[in-house]
This record gives sequence, C-alpha cells and structure tokens, in this order.
Amino acid sequence: MSKQSKFIILSMAIILIIVLLDVFGFSTISYNLELMFVPVLALFYFFKKGAKSITLILFFLCYTVGELVSMFLYNPDENIYYYLCNISYIIAYFFLILYVVNGLNFKVIFKKYLFYFIVLLLLSIYILYFFINLVKPINFESQLDVAVHIVEFVYNLSLVVLLSLSFLNYIHNNIRKYLVLFLSCFLIAFSEFILITYYFIDEDIVLDYMSTVFFFFGVSLLYSHILIAPEEETNSLLV
Repeated sequence: MSKQSKFIILSMAIILIIVLLDVFGFSTISYNLELMFVPVLALFYFFKKGAKSITLILFFLCYTVGELVSMFLYNPDENIYYYLCNISYIIAYFFLILYVVNGLNFKVIFKKYLFYFIVLLLLSIYILYFFINLVKPINFESQLDVAVHIVEFVYNLSLVVLLSLSFLNYIHNNIRKYLVLFLSCFLIAFSEFILITYYFIDEDIVLDYMSTVFFFFGVSLLYSHILIAPEEETNSLLV
C-alpha cells in the first residue's frame, strides 16, 4: 500500500472520530481536533525530507495561524478575531493559488484551452454573483458592516479563483499528480461553499458535517499530492 493510500485511510478514520464525537455530545473535543488537523499536517510538511515549496509552506503557516486563533483566542463578541481568522485563511488560499499558478503556462492555456478558460471565467462570475446576492442583504452585528462584506467577497473570490486555476492546471499538465491537486482544491472550495450555505441559508447540522468531511478529504488529498514522488508521475490516470 502506498504512502498516499495509508494517509487517506488514516484521515478517513480521523474524520469519522471527529464527527462521531460531535454526534455523541463531545463537541468541544471534536471542535479542537478539527482545528488541529491542518497545524499537524503543517508540522509533517515542515519536517518532511526533501525539497519543499515555499508557497505551500506559507499556505500551511497562514492557515495554521487562523486555526490556532480560532482555538485559543476567538471571541464572538470581538470583531478583531473574525478579521484575523478570515484574513489568515484568505492569505493562505492566496499562497495556494500561487502554488497552482506555478504549474501553468498561460500562453499554452490561451492557445489550446481558450474555450475552457472562457467557460470557467463565466462560471466564476456567476458563482461570485450568487454569493454576493446571498451575503449582501445580511446586516452583520458589527460597526464595520461594509468591511465584513468585503472580507466575505474576497474570501469567496479566492476560492473561486483557486478552483478554476486548479482545473486549468490539471488539463494543462494532464498527469495524476495534478488531478489529485485539482480534486483537493475542488473539495476544499466545495466545503467552504457548503459552510456558507450553512451560515446564511440553512443551519442544518448535516451541512456542517458535510463541510467538515469535504474539507478534511480536500486537505488530505493536498498532502497526498505532496507525497507523490516525481517518478510516480504519469500521464495515465489509472495508475
């Protein structure tokens, strides 16, 4: 069994434990375990042997800051913690976008995949339009209501850009390593979109669980992408 497969199985077990803990009333333990997942992965990546990507290091670092603030400092009555957490996540996604862009040749994209680019651009505009109209009518309990809307818009924008560019990266490179990266970005973005639905449309706990599961799978696939050695890269998607 490959390292990637072992890691995915371990992640599935952790996800199951976190969800079951919450179901059976141990919500504080479940919440803290959930927040520790990315920081622990960050430590694994920092101490992993071999070459490392500076953009991935910064992604893990910034996301870890957001998770640790949520765990140790977050206070719903203090707006500063909302901004600190969400800006940390936005910066983290910015560095993940830079990592994805590093594998793209835009000259080739515009020459060979212009149709895909236009379709993704239109889809991205529609998704952003949908979320703007979803969040716009909401009056947040903050004196900086406009600032909150800006943060929410930039957050959603970063997710849409990440999702679109990761797909272009996959069709451009067409190897399993980048398929895993695209699936990772898709699951991470989709988990965030589900969470937005949970916060602003329907506070159904099932949506919260779905968001958690998709996010864990997404981050797990990101780390699996990292574990794929150059010699394992192939044009075949069946390997």
